[in-house]
Amino acid sequence: MTTKQEQRRLEERKFYTNYYTQLLGGQIADFTLTEDEEGNQWPTFTVIVGKKTYTIELSQDEEGNGPGFLFGLPTPKK
Repeated sequence: MTTKQEQRRLEERKFYTNYYTQLLGGQIADFTLTEDEEGNQWPTFTVIVGKKTYTIELSQDEEGNGPGFLFGLPTPKK
């Protein structure tokens, strides 16, 4: 038997999996820092997947309360 909380987590996992896997096979074609009216700099990528082009901004949460950070890359050499 699945609790309501477990069911919600399963539904969230399915949503995020379907949402993010749209980018599989894509190529990052561009990167910019997009500045908003408060001076926040949003990491913004242009990703090409097949014949579609997506502009991806990294946010700290789904509501867009602030720019985010993508972990997992090595530190760039100067």
